[in-house]
Amino acid sequence: MLERLEVYNFKSYRGHQVLGPLHPFTCIIGPNGSGKSNSMDAISFVLGVRSSMLRSSVLKDLVYRGPQGEEGEEEEEAEKKAWVKAVYTDKNEKEWIFMRTITTTGSSTYHLNDKPVPYNKYNDTLMQHNILVKAKNFLVFQGDVEAVASQSPKDLSRLIEQISGSLELKEEYEAARVAQEKATENATFNFNKRRGLNSEIKQFKEQKSEAIRFAKLKEKKAAAVIHHLLFQLYHISKMIEAHSEWIEEKNDALGAMRDEVEKREAELKRAKKEQATATKELQKVEREKKKLLKQAEEEEPLLVAAGERVIHSTTKKTKAEKTIKDVKKDLDGKKKAVSEMEKELEETKRNAARHKEASIKASEASGLKLSPRDLEQYQTLRATANAKTAKERQELATVSRNLKEVESELTVASEKLDQVNNQIDNLENDQFQVNEKLEARAEKEKALSARLREKTKQLQELRAEKTRINQLQAEHNEKLADCLAKIEQGRSELQADKHQQRLKQLISDLQRVFPGRVKGRIVDLCKPSARKYDVAVSIALGRHIDSIVVDTEKGGMDCIEYLRTQRSGIATFVPLDTVKVKPINDRFRNPGKGSRLAIDCIQYSPEVARAMEYACGDTLICDNMDIARHVCFEKGQEVKAVTLDGTVIHRAGLITGGAAGLQANSKRWEQGELDELCQHRDSLLSQLRSLAEEQPRPGAEEQLSLEVERLKRDHTASKDELNASQSKLSNIKDELKVLRTTQKSHHQSVASASTKRDKLQSTRDSTQATINEADDEIFDAFCQRIGVSNIQEYEGKTLEALEESEKAQVAFNKHINRLETQLKFERGQLDSLKNRVLTIENSIKKFEKDLTSAEKEKSEIEEKIEGIQAEAEGFDDQLNALNESLEEKSTKVEEAKKSSSKASRNLDKSLKEISGKNDEIEKLSSERYGIYRRCKLEEIDLPLLQGSLEDLPIEEAIRDVIPMEVDGNDDGTQRPLAVQDFGVEVDFTDLDEDEREATGPDAENELLNEVKRLTDEIEKLTPNMKAIDRLEDVQTKLDDAEKEFQEARRVSQEAKEIFNEVKNKRSDLFNKAFNHISGRIDGVYKDLTKGKASPMGGVAYLSLEDSEEPYLHGIKYHAMPPMKRFRDMDQLSGGEKTMAALALLFAIHSYHPSPFFVLDEVDAALDNTNVSRIANYVKRRANEEFQFIVISLKGAFYEKANALVGVTRNLEEGGSMVLTLDLSKYGD
Repeated sequence: MLERLEVYNFKSYRGHQVLGPLHPFTCIIGPNGSGKSNSMDAISFVLGVRSSMLRSSVLKDLVYRGPQGEEGEEEEEAEKKAWVKAVYTDKNEKEWIFMRTITTTGSSTYHLNDKPVPYNKYNDTLMQHNILVKAKNFLVFQGDVEAVASQSPKDLSRLIEQISGSLELKEEYEAARVAQEKATENATFNFNKRRGLNSEIKQFKEQKSEAIRFAKLKEKKAAAVIHHLLFQLYHISKMIEAHSEWIEEKNDALGAMRDEVEKREAELKRAKKEQATATKELQKVEREKKKLLKQAEEEEPLLVAAGERVIHSTTKKTKAEKTIKDVKKDLDGKKKAVSEMEKELEETKRNAARHKEASIKASEASGLKLSPRDLEQYQTLRATANAKTAKERQELATVSRNLKEVESELTVASEKLDQVNNQIDNLENDQFQVNEKLEARAEKEKALSARLREKTKQLQELRAEKTRINQLQAEHNEKLADCLAKIEQGRSELQADKHQQRLKQLISDLQRVFPGRVKGRIVDLCKPSARKYDVAVSIALGRHIDSIVVDTEKGGMDCIEYLRTQRSGIATFVPLDTVKVKPINDRFRNPGKGSRLAIDCIQYSPEVARAMEYACGDTLICDNMDIARHVCFEKGQEVKAVTLDGTVIHRAGLITGGAAGLQANSKRWEQGELDELCQHRDSLLSQLRSLAEEQPRPGAEEQLSLEVERLKRDHTASKDELNASQSKLSNIKDELKVLRTTQKSHHQSVASASTKRDKLQSTRDSTQATINEADDEIFDAFCQRIGVSNIQEYEGKTLEALEESEKAQVAFNKHINRLETQLKFERGQLDSLKNRVLTIENSIKKFEKDLTSAEKEKSEIEEKIEGIQAEAEGFDDQLNALNESLEEKSTKVEEAKKSSSKASRNLDKSLKEISGKNDEIEKLSSERYGIYRRCKLEEIDLPLLQGSLEDLPIEEAIRDVIPMEVDGNDDGTQRPLAVQDFGVEVDFTDLDEDEREATGPDAENELLNEVKRLTDEIEKLTPNMKAIDRLEDVQTKLDDAEKEFQEARRVSQEAKEIFNEVKNKRSDLFNKAFNHISGRIDGVYKDLTKGKASPMGGVAYLSLEDSEEPYLHGIKYHAMPPMKRFRDMDQLSGGEKTMAALALLFAIHSYHPSPFFVLDEVDAALDNTNVSRIANYVKRRANEEFQFIVISLKGAFYEKANALVGVTRNLEEGGSMVLTLDLSKYGD
């Protein structure tokens, strides 16, 4: 048991501190930051754990660096050190003192029982007490408890290996496994070697019997070949004789044919000359007519412009006449209105004067006259009545005055209201008229707008079509110029390159002489897949570019003989049947970006694929020199690399570059495109003629432009009129809006004044009644005497007449003023209409003058155009006559062409037939010479009657060749070709009659099939003449291989046994630990999790991923908390993971348990219930042999402990200080 722990200047512990005495169940407690976990680090440190596990990067960081308590300690900073001492008592009550010291320099020393010892001895002593530092199965650091449960199966397997000790056998296991694999591989190699030697012995025995048969077949093949050659030579001689006789018969008719050809060609020449003359005359007349038509077309825009001016002037005149008619009508109406208004004014003035005179007379006739005494009494009584009713009269005067003012206001408001109503009526009438005009102008504007859009669209389409045609013409002309330049360049190159012409002629001759056997030159049989490869491909083909591809080796030999006979130079031939082609390495198919095989950059027929592969080989084409260097030098590929500009890196590393002659070779493929260029030129010319026909007629664009401009002007004018009407309508609406607002205000004023008037009238009537009562009382006697009922009657009669007269006079004056004002306004309107009539009349005169001028100009242009057209039509009869003459002469030319062509074809046919026969003779002669030459070269014993093949020439320089007659004789005939027999006469005795008379290919095919059959049998045999000698050597090697195989098998068996022994030992150690831990973990987990609600607790178990060799794979840990279904460990809560981890740790610790178990705040994620369960579990199992040291902050945990170690901060001196409390004295 760990008795106590002493620390000195370790981390937060300043000076010497003692943690202890420690009991079987000790809890270390203290506030956060006090240094509790440093005690865990101190235990780990003294047991030899690395500094990285102690929350420090280096050892010197573990030394206390806080303030010192004594002076002078700062001077000893260099010698400052820290140490931790653990006092441990084993089962035998023997005390062990483990001590580890470090300094600020980072050095570390170990002491055992106060004696310095090396770490190995120190660790061995710890292991003797089951303290396994490497496994750390007794140390659970803060925050690591959940990681224990969540660790991967591999990590858990490694932990079991450390606990079981099987990890120490890992290196021995790996060494034994490697040795076993190496020994097995060596045994397999020797076994395969022995089997190969057995196969060789069997093969050599079979080859011995093939040699004899091979020799016999060769003799039979030689005889069959000679017989076939005799058959060929016999029939070649017969065919040469037959062709020569046929040519002699055909020569008789050649002279007459040549004369007929010359006669027909002369007739054709005369007909062509007459046709050319007629064509020139026709073209001249057509040019004259076109010139006149062009003049007429040029006048058409002027005619259109004059017509537009006529239409414009006519429209303006008509519009002005219509306008003046309306204005004159308004003028007449206005004059009539002014006249009537003047008459009404005079009549009103006369009525006013008459009314005034009548009022004066009526007033004098109807009034009562009083005597002076009565009048005096009336005045006295009136004064008395006035005095008595002075207040009422004053009030009545005020009311009457106010009433007059209100009535005056009411009259003014009513007049204003009437005036506003009249204005509203007039404006509404004007609005109706403006709306009608607006609708008419809108329809006119819409029609003009639609017509303008239509004409604008037509103009745009015309211009777009013209632009499109011009662009196409420009493009076609540019393409035509480029095409003509290429054709000219191609023709000049073809004419200049006589060597290429001769080569082409040579190929043509060979293909004619040997039809189907000569394929052509390599340069003609392939074509680069892209133009950028032209130069590179020509360089890649190199000396093979002009090589001629033939079907067989025999065909090549025949062609060479033909060249020698005709002295046509030297050529290289590539026979498709015998040319040796090296297979292309697949790694060159994609050597890297920017490079590819030359064979992949050309297009060719599959028929000549072998020739192309032979010519290109494994040559690479690279985009630039950098890529070529990378492939050849950096990657070390032994290939020929060619860049796009023609630079070459050879296999040996040589570099060739320069531009001379490259373009000439690269243009060889352009020669075959010359015909395509000519066809393209003809197509472009045809398209240009079609585009010329599609061009719009001259003047159409100008005519449309003028019409669009006219429509734009009319549309603008119509739009302005429409805008003016809209503006006027808007102003009318705004004015109506203002007037209606004013009308509403006047209505309110009239209503208000009427209300005031009614109220004042009521007041006035009541006041007047009061005054009348007082007057009646005072004037009662007076009224009786003068004979009136009351004084108001007398005063009313006199005053009423006066008031009525005044009212009538006011009405007359008002009416007169209104008429005078209106008359003045109407006279002004009349003057304005008169001025407008004069203005419009002047405009009409101007429009008539413009119309006359425009009509005159239009008539002159029409007369001019009619004259030009009449003059142009005068050429029609002449053109018809010229066309008929030209057609007649063209017919004669065609007839002459047919006659000349027919005569030429007849002559050419005869010449070609004779030439074909001569070619056949030449070909047969070449075939015969080829047979002779083959016999000489291959030493074939051909039977001869005369001469010898030894005298047969082989090289061209020593042969006498008869030139070929290509021009014929002077008499126009051609003779049979003379051929040589080289003084050789073959003996055909071996040929029977059937073979000599055979004409079809069957007889020769039968002979060839016999040769082929023998050849196939010989080729099937691969005799090895050294098989007997080799057989003995292989037998000796087989004996040695057998011994080596037996030795290798023995070594392999021994290595396998050693490996199995180590594997079994390692598996036993691992399985022993695993079985123990697996058997304990479920019980531990149940103890930790069971309670009142779940007395059985949870379930936990371990499972192996591989039971054969479990240490190479993982171990899965499964824990199912009580009353919950099974879930993965990652899906458990923090507390559930902690309980599962502690169960696993306790189970692991039970296998080779260490004497103590240190836990650092493992209860952080647990609730009080689980904390109590852990505390009870620890307390039940804590004893002298199994000690628990727990760092915790939860009272439910440390209250169960036997002792408490309190850690706190010393605020005065700094650092951590320790207090120990023994709880065993206090009981439970």
